[in-house]
Amino acid sequence: MIKRNFVKTFGVFMILIISLSSSAFGTEPVWITPEDKVCTDNGGKIDEGLCYTRWEEAKKVCSISGGKLPSLVQLKKVITDCGGIINERDKNQQNTDYDKCYKESNFTMYAYWSDDEKTRGTAWYVGFFYGAVYSYNKRHFNYVRCVKTP
Repeated sequence: MIKRNFVKTFGVFMILIISLSSSAFGTEPVWITPEDKVCTDNGGKIDEGLCYTRWEEAKKVCSISGGKLPSLVQLKKVITDCGGIINERDKNQQNTDYDKCYKESNFTMYAYWSDDEKTRGTAWYVGFFYGAVYSYNKRHFNYVRCVKTP
């Protein structure tokens, strides 16, 4: 009984340490908004003040900007950290706190490329308005935010 409680308590303690260390020691990503010139010089367009480009060009834009395209996990984390629920369109649309939070994180309602491929010709993206995850043809345009992990 004592051994079981010790293991249980020790396990909870370790989870707490790991949780604290990931945020307290700077492993949270730094989000980068590409400069307009970097975007347009590399095949992108500026739409409503945002870089809008194809997937391959988005990877290049992020590299030049000092980062990389975010993983699907990193983009989903923005949704959940803001109180959204992945792929729960109706609930996310009605959640004004969620809407306010992702906008305060410098995202818009639009779709943003992730670095993760679904197939050879498609990649995953996240649409913040719905809190939804979709895949799209890499030759099509989506918005770009880059990430740098310290």
